[in-house]
Amino acid sequence: EYLGELPQVISQKALRLISREHRRALTAIPSPSNPRPKGIGLCSDDCTPSAELGIPCCHTILSKLEGNVPLAKWDVHPRWHLRQPTSTDPYRRILDPKIATSLRGRPKNVAQPVPPHLAIDRVSVQSQNGQEVARLGASLPDGSQPRRGRGRPRGSKNKSTLARLKAQAT
Repeated sequence: EYLGELPQVISQKALRLISREHRRALTAIPSPSNPRPKGIGLCSDDCTPSAELGIPCCHTILSKLEGNVPLAKWDVHPRWHLRQPTSTDPYRRILDPKIATSLRGRPKNVAQPVPPHLAIDRVSVQSQNGQEVARLGASLPDGSQPRRGRGRPRGSKNKSTLARLKAQAT
């Protein structure tokens, strides 16, 4: 009727506000129970719904009712409009990427296979007990792998400075 396409395109809160203004506009229309209605006055500073809320005031609704014209989507401020469905065009999604929903914590990476053209060559090397072991990376010129030291150097102990000085003095 008077709402036209509005119930499908604007929020429920806006529809409630518009229906309140519609009831105010109906008081100015003659009816069998009220043949000589009192007017609603002129649209003035007292008529604030359109300025404050962005919905049509009772005067606008009354003029639309008298002209038998339904309210249009653009009679209501865009903040009351429901979100439009996203386009199925794939290029539109590039311009409007999805926003990350959870930004807390460390990102969860998924292990991905290394492409064959980027894989590191495996080198077969004799271990200390004579077995062949596959190792990654380059080897020394004589074919052996460089020895990697781990941990604390030999001979170092958890001694205090005084104990170390006494040991060096003796």
